[in-house]
Formats: sequence, structure tokens, C-alpha cells
Amino acid sequence: MTEIKLMTLVVDNFKGIKFYRLDPEGSSMTITGRNATGKTSLFDAFTWLLFGKDSRGASKFQVKPRDADGREIEGAEPHVEAVLQVDGKIVALQRDLKENWVQHKGQLEKERKSDTTALKIDSVPKKLKEYQDYISQLIDEDLFKL
Repeated sequence: MTEIKLMTLVVDNFKGIKFYRLDPEGSSMTITGRNATGKTSLFDAFTWLLFGKDSRGASKFQVKPRDADGREIEGAEPHVEAVLQVDGKIVALQRDLKENWVQHKGQLEKERKSDTTALKIDSVPKKLKEYQDYISQLIDEDLFKL
């Protein structure tokens, strides 16, 4: 069985989290707090990093931060990275959601197209299938949720 330890988790512009750094350094930990303080968002960030889904298994959910009126904050691109120790070896994972702006010829305004996901393993860009295959070799998604 693969032994995976979370060394560091960095969450930036993810849902209601502006910036948070967690440094368990491989130790077990419990995250507690009052309602609506970001506990679930922190777990959602970790599951989004690994599987592209929230903690309930939904792949379509709002990862971008919102303003006080509930509007998406443009330019605030979600970024989640983690350093894991996998069977004694250090592995860095990263997932970013990048805004895609295009300015057509003759147009003054830029137009926003669909956002894109950027994935990296040990700072090396990966295609979605490569990333998913790597994660599935580490841990089964259903087992992780237990």
C-alpha cells in the first residue's frame, strides 16, 4: 500500500479563501472552526487539486472567488499546490484555473472565453490525462474519500 503524507498545501484565490498555507509536514492533524470559516473550502481545494472535483464529488462547482455581491472576481485565478511525500519521495502537484481573454482584430475590448486548467507534477506541465493517470496510480478516488 502506498504511504502518502501531506507536507504542504497552498491555496490561493479558491472559493472564499484568498490565501492559506497549511504545513502539516506529514503529521496527522485536525482542522476545526466555526461554520463558514473555510474548512470545507480547504478540503474542496485539496480534492480539486487531486481529482478536479469538490469534496462531494461534483466536477462542476464554483472555484473562483466571489465579491460581496456574489459576482465572480475577474483576475483572481484559483491556484492550489501541494507537496506530498509518497513512499518517502517528495512530489509537488499544482492545479491552476487560468482566465482566457482574447482580443479580436478591430475590437477595442477583450472577450473572455472558457477558462483553462493548467496542471503540473514536479513543476513539469502535464496534460489532463497524464495528470489523472498519475493521481490514480497514487490513490483511488473512492478510497481517498473514505
